[in-house]
Amino acid sequence: MHYHQDVEQPSNSDPDLDPDRVDQLILDALLFEPASGPWALDELVRETRRDPIEIDDSLWRLYRTGVIHRLRDGFVFLSRAGAHAAALLDPESERASWTHRSPDYPRGQGAP
Repeated sequence: MHYHQDVEQPSNSDPDLDPDRVDQLILDALLFEPASGPWALDELVRETRRDPIEIDDSLWRLYRTGVIHRLRDGFVFLSRAGAHAAALLDPESERASWTHRSPDYPRGQGAP
């Protein structure tokens, strides 16, 4: 006897979604969600409502470009380069204020 279980697909799953858009959904979650610390794959699947394979593929793309760090146990977090790149893409955003903050050095003096 075979049992057939219907696996519910995430409601936002769209097979024609551009991989760049999935990458952006993940970056948005890493940048703007109040969670502190690394994110697990299943947390990103729930947050983005995307297919786990789509999320994993996107995480590898982002990791290879240096935008995120990926730990051996599967947790991911935004790299400093990723945070700075995001601020450069949207200089008016709140995140730009903390990533491009220059120290207040006395006039004529650089960093110690």
